[in-house]
Amino acid sequence: MKKLILLFLFLNLFQASGFAQDKKIKKLLQEINSGQADTLSLKAYKKILDACELEDNPKYAAMGVSYVDSLIGITIDRKQKNNFLKYKATYLAYFSYYYTGKKNPNYTKAIDNEIRILKVKNEMGDRKATAKLFNTVGNYYFNSDNFNEAIRCHERAIQLQTNTKDYEEMSDSYFQLGSTYYRAGNAPEGYFNYYLALKIKNKLAEKKTTSKISTFESRFENFVEDKLSSTSFTAGIIGLIAGFLLSLGILHLFLFLFHTAGKSNLFYGLYALCSALAVLILLYNFCYPAAEITSFNSSFTHELLGSLAYLFLVFFLYSLFYPKPLKLIYVLILLLVAYLGCYKWSPGTASVAIFLFRIIVLIEMIRVVIVARKKKKEGASLFSFWMWASLFLFITIFITIAVIVEQVVVSSTLSISIGWIYFLAIIFCLTYLNFSIVMSVFLARQVAKTNKGLEKQIVENKELSEKMLQQEIEKKKILETQNEQLETMVHQRTSELLKQKEIVEEKQQEILDSISYAQRIQNALLPSFEEIRQVFPQSFVFFKPKDIVSGDFYWFAETEHKILIAAADCTGHGVPGAFMSTIGSEKLNEAANSMTDVSDILHWVNIRMKKVLHQSDNEDSTRDGMDIALIAFNKEMTTMEYAGANRPVWIIRKDSNEIEETKAEKVSIGGLTEDEQLFTKHILQLAKGDTIYISTDGYADQFSPEDKKLMTKRFKEMLLSINNKPMEEQRNYLDTFIENWKGTMEQTDDILVIGIKI
Repeated sequence: MKKLILLFLFLNLFQASGFAQDKKIKKLLQEINSGQADTLSLKAYKKILDACELEDNPKYAAMGVSYVDSLIGITIDRKQKNNFLKYKATYLAYFSYYYTGKKNPNYTKAIDNEIRILKVKNEMGDRKATAKLFNTVGNYYFNSDNFNEAIRCHERAIQLQTNTKDYEEMSDSYFQLGSTYYRAGNAPEGYFNYYLALKIKNKLAEKKTTSKISTFESRFENFVEDKLSSTSFTAGIIGLIAGFLLSLGILHLFLFLFHTAGKSNLFYGLYALCSALAVLILLYNFCYPAAEITSFNSSFTHELLGSLAYLFLVFFLYSLFYPKPLKLIYVLILLLVAYLGCYKWSPGTASVAIFLFRIIVLIEMIRVVIVARKKKKEGASLFSFWMWASLFLFITIFITIAVIVEQVVVSSTLSISIGWIYFLAIIFCLTYLNFSIVMSVFLARQVAKTNKGLEKQIVENKELSEKMLQQEIEKKKILETQNEQLETMVHQRTSELLKQKEIVEEKQQEILDSISYAQRIQNALLPSFEEIRQVFPQSFVFFKPKDIVSGDFYWFAETEHKILIAAADCTGHGVPGAFMSTIGSEKLNEAANSMTDVSDILHWVNIRMKKVLHQSDNEDSTRDGMDIALIAFNKEMTTMEYAGANRPVWIIRKDSNEIEETKAEKVSIGGLTEDEQLFTKHILQLAKGDTIYISTDGYADQFSPEDKKLMTKRFKEMLLSINNKPMEEQRNYLDTFIENWKGTMEQTDDILVIGIKI
């Protein structure tokens, strides 16, 4: 019952208080409206704002601001204007109370309102108040998580306080700036600003007669100093590692550029560069643990660079102990690609891929070192030491972290934990540099071994040079003693050679004379060009033996009803070919005396030549023979009979752009050809203006200096191109062309081309 009575009395009192407050505000408004003095009205507005509810602040503050603006507009006196501006700033402050005092604060409007107050304070020239307002705006930005603008405002406040030497407020500004940096994730910068705030407060306390800063502030100052010191030390250690690895990476890449055969320098250089970049990102994450980088994901990049460093480390070990990488390397690359592809879309899969990658790399490095150690390869024992040392350092790191966690969480002995952090930084440094130190020792050993080998080689070369010099001196003495004997022997030998040369030249001249005589005989057996021209006025015979005498020959005969002409190519050239051509020409003459059918003539010549040369199926008999194109014209030159052995006849009809080819039998006269071999007779109709060509294979088989054969196709195209020229011009063209074609090359074979125009 008593509780109900007390509650009733409280509600009545609260209601009476509200009525009293409203009554007071109405009275103050009546005083303002009664036209009392400006100063009294301004104070009345201040009292209204102090008495009203929070929700009424904007209404009465706006009335006060409007009233004071009307006064400022008509005021000339500077002092009075500043007094009015002071009241305006006071009224505007109630807007900020309203925006920040609500259940859901609106810091954006509060900041806009504080900027209006800043303009008023600037107009008044009150720099101290302006600095405080910058801190207030910074706190609003801090509460809305806009840390960059908050930092800018606190730094602006410190700048103004430095100019006004307001050190008391400056200490608070540094403390607020440190809190902002710490909340933004920049712990080192936060600690540093805490440290400056405490230093300024301590300095002010020393100048006052009062006691110094409190025990809590002293302890906090010691903590900040220790934390800043340990953070700087750790950051310095990480930066030192990054710089060292970066230098090693650049050095070994340059070594590889100057000696590309050393693949180990390339892989170690890439390992060091990737490790250095990973350490730099680690340094950033250490200094800015909660900061976000918009250009790249630092955790992802650190993980990727670290994984690439491990991959290059495996390549490095392969380059030392395996000439060719194992197929396992493709598995590692595939896992790394899976990590890259799945990181954004499937983080769980990416984590599994990178975990498997690290495990396989670790196992593979251990396996490579153990196998190399068993095979007693150079450097294997050193890398085995690195492997065990790394294992020991990793275990030490885990134990140290466990001790630090126990002290911080359980014992809360902060000063001892910082000492352990120093120790952890040193162990971390040794762990990261462990491989680089071992690699430096390995390279130093290799360089020392190379230098020793070079020194030994230089000594051996020097001794060898001295021995060779001594031998040269002895040789010189021997040569000097034998010089006279050698000169005598040279004179005798030269005289003998000159005599032999004379004998050889005499014999050679005799042979040339004999061959030249044989040429006269062969030319006597050949028909004369004038005899052929009498029957065929428009004709030419282009005959160019390879040597003095020729295996190619042309044959001509005239009977009562027919005119016969042939182009023949006997086996070989020179003297052997000349013998064969003599036999072939003789047998053609014998056949023409008794028969005129071209197929019968070749059949008869084949039998007679085989008989003369005693050719049979016996392997010991000769295989020499003759290729021939034989044609016979009737007296009116209207028809032509043709038979051939391996040599065709070509006809270019008048006003035609094609060569009409009649092919021969694919056998030779004599040689392996059977006695019963028959040769087909072809009867061809002729018209005035037709041109007939027969030849041996010597022209088409000629080589150029570029080792290209002229070939039959090009030869036929040439005949088509010159067909309209006079026959003598055609002959001259063929001669000039073949000389230019062979150039400095030797003539390949005897050449014979016969052309007849009807």
